[in-house]
Parts: sequence; structure tokens; C-alpha cells
Amino acid sequence: MNNKILLIYPPVARNSEPPLGISLIAGYLKSLDIPVKCIDLNGYWGPHLAHSISDSSKTRYHRAKLHIKNAIEKLSGKNGYSCYSRYQTQMEYYSGALACASENQPWMLTPGDFKISSITGFGVHDIETICSSASELPFKSLYDAVLEPVLTGFSPGITGISICYRSQFVPSIALGVWLKHCHPNMTIVFGGPFCRMLPEASRAYIDFILGNVILEDGERFFKNYLDLGKSAEDGEVVPDFSDYHMNLYFTPEAVLPITSSRGCYWRRCAFCSESNVAFRMDKQDVFLQKLHTLYEISKPSLLHFTDNALPPTILDLLARETPPVPFYGFVRPTMKLTNKAFIQKLKDNGCRMLELGMETAVQKHLDRMQKGTCVSDYGRILDNLHASGIKSFVYILFGFPGETETDRNTTLEFLTRHPITFLNTSIFRYHPGTRFANDIPEEHLPADSLVESSIYVKSEEQKLPELRRWMDRVYYKHPVIRKLTQKTPRFFKSNHAVFFD
Repeated sequence: MNNKILLIYPPVARNSEPPLGISLIAGYLKSLDIPVKCIDLNGYWGPHLAHSISDSSKTRYHRAKLHIKNAIEKLSGKNGYSCYSRYQTQMEYYSGALACASENQPWMLTPGDFKISSITGFGVHDIETICSSASELPFKSLYDAVLEPVLTGFSPGITGISICYRSQFVPSIALGVWLKHCHPNMTIVFGGPFCRMLPEASRAYIDFILGNVILEDGERFFKNYLDLGKSAEDGEVVPDFSDYHMNLYFTPEAVLPITSSRGCYWRRCAFCSESNVAFRMDKQDVFLQKLHTLYEISKPSLLHFTDNALPPTILDLLARETPPVPFYGFVRPTMKLTNKAFIQKLKDNGCRMLELGMETAVQKHLDRMQKGTCVSDYGRILDNLHASGIKSFVYILFGFPGETETDRNTTLEFLTRHPITFLNTSIFRYHPGTRFANDIPEEHLPADSLVESSIYVKSEEQKLPELRRWMDRVYYKHPVIRKLTQKTPRFFKSNHAVFFD
């Protein structure tokens, strides 16, 4: 049996750092002397397409054509991030080039997203549509030019495709079709967090026509598939980033992702599907050693902790022991962060930014969602971060069950009173299997509340048209919110915010 394994991270997502998931699998397999290679197609796709555009009479597209080479060079190095307005200019050239490539096409590309007009969901019919039109999508030339030489040179028997985000779904199915056509004897495996969100019928159909869809960790799958006989202990394996070209990524310095845990340590939020995922965490000393080993091997300039939320013991470790390079990551806004001395220790040890899922400033909603946080702590946390010089990236959701316009205005008023560096606002969606989704009253479920192609449950209780009108007319018109929105990187969000003030 050919046990060579190729692991692919497909388009389309933010190309700001190498993918962690397949790098962890590669580290595990290489520790057992299994021949494995990784390729980040997402790092290639944007520049590959942007460089290929033709000139246009439209001013935006013409400017993009003139400046795209220089813009990509700047976004891939320090010069593109010295000033936020100049960064916005380079990003406008890049996004303009992708918009030009999308013109008169049934699909739309942005620096971090991909949509196709004929695909309305993630059901069997949508997959059939993708398969029938795969050669017409803008990815075949990338697969031909970048992936085929790797396949020819490495000759894997197994290829794994990691789908982490919704925007990678269509390109991944198209990739599966391309692989089936060009390498019909190869075993294909689809994995990654987004596979868990797909309707069961869709997973079964992909499994039937293209390749295995796995819901477990990739390390566990390959252990059983190859009968390796040894599991990776928590924290034992260091991710392997040796196959990536760091100049592919749009950052001013080398950023590497790392995680101390799988799943979420809190696991109680009634609105979050992560509560259904088992939690595992590295021991503190093992994780610290992993950080230093990763630094010695890869020499990054910045670490991105990708944990759902950094566990309290790991956060304590980062306040006590200085990591080899600066870092940022996601934390729960708990009472621990109201301690000024603790925040200052994080700053002194290299913390550049903390991402905070505050969701709302209405305590009754936090209680209902079992968030385990207190609005009374939020202001003190933001004040402490501001005083220490740690940037804050705040996530807010509107549209929770029972939310009123008064509640929204309460959250708006809170956001305008406290020092926030960056702000990300979204509309809440019901995920199947969560307690919020299970508790939707029957009278609020429309006839198509959960069609077989959807990854969300609909609820008429949300009154989305009314909510969107309020957000457009009130929320985004507020001068403080408008300023925060304008200074938050549009496409790369927190991945680029960490480089600005």
C-alpha cells in the first residue's frame, strides 16, 4: 500500500499564516516516520488569480491592474503595514483585482471569501451543481499549475483536504472532482471543522462520490487507517511548518498559529456548537516546551494562539513565563482580566492583543446563553487592556432570542463608553443541535426552518429585516461605531488588526 500522504489546505480563507490543522497532523505522522507533505493552496490562490487579470476601462479595475504586483509585494512584507491608510490602499488594489476577475462570472471573490450564485446552501443538490461546473470555477488553473507538480513529484497514495470555513466548501468539492479526474486511483479524505457542520446527507453524498468524510481528529483517523499503533499524547507533537513558503502570507512578519487545546474549556454556551466537542488541553510545562521547540525550529516573529479560548491555566502560564516571541489570541472576558497586575504581566510577557467574545452588554442575555461572564466586568477589562497597551478586539452579536431594540441600544451605549481598539459585529445564527436552536418555539419555526441544504436553523422570532434596518440606520451611523468599523481591517479582521493601533 502506498502510505505517502499529501495534506491540502484549500482556498478560500485569509492567507495570513500557515494552516495549523494539517500542520499538526503532519507533525504527528512525521514523528512516526510516515512520508507526508503539506501544501497551502489558499496561500497561492489570491495572488495567482490577481496577477492574471486583464486591463479594464473601469477605473477601479484599471488601477488594480497597474498596481497589483506592487500591492502584493507590500502586503507580503513590512512596507505594507507602516501606515493604516497605505495598507488600505494596497488592500483596495488587491480586492479590486479579485473583483475584476469576478466580473461577469457567476461567482464572487474577495480577499477572504468566495460565493457562487447558483449555490444557495450545502445540500446534495448544491454538491451536484458544484461537481457539474467544477471546471468552470476559478480554481482549476491553480490546481493545474501549483498542485499537479507536487502530486507528480511526491506521488501520494492518500490526499487529505481540510475544510475549516464555509468559504472553502465549494473550492474543496471542486478540488475533489479535479483529483478524481486527474488521479482516479488516489484515496481522498475530507476533514476539518466545517465537515461537522454539514448536513448528514451531504456528508454521505461526498463520501459516496468523492472520498471519505471524517469527523474525528485527523491524527486519530490516520492512526486507525494506517494501523500505526501509537497515538499522539496531548501536547506531545509540535506542528510541522517546514513545507510552507512564508512569503505567501500577507503579514509584515512571520506569524505561526499554535494551540494549547482542542474544543472549548467552558462548553456551556447555549448558542455555540463547540459545546458538543470534547475538550483536551496540554499540560502547562509541556505547552511551554512546545512553544520553545516551535521557535527553535521555525523562528516566528509572532505567535497566534488559535484556542477557542485560552484556558485559564494556560493564561496563567503566559503571565508567569515569557514566551519566546510576542503573541495574541482569544480569551473569555472573565473576572481574571479585571486584575490590573495580571494584565500588565501579560503585556510585559509579549501580549499584543486579546480577542474578546463579549456578545452583548445585557446581562439577562448573557445569563440565558450561559456565557458565564458579567457585564459589570467588561468595562474594567477594557480599561485595563487600554491602560496596559494591549489592543482589544471585541466581538458583538445582535439578534439573540428575546432581544429588544432597548437591549440593542444598551449594548450600543456600552460600546461608546469604553476604550475599544477594534470591533467586529455580526448577526447571531442558530446552529443545529445547540440549546438555543432546540428551544425555538414551534410557532417561530417557518416551514423551511432547517432544509437539508442549510447549516443554520431559521427563527422568525429574530425579525431579521427589522434588526438589519436598526443596524444600518442607528448602529453603524453612530460616530463611535463608524470610527471603530473604519479602523478594523475589512477583510483580514483580527489577523491584520494585531499589526495596527
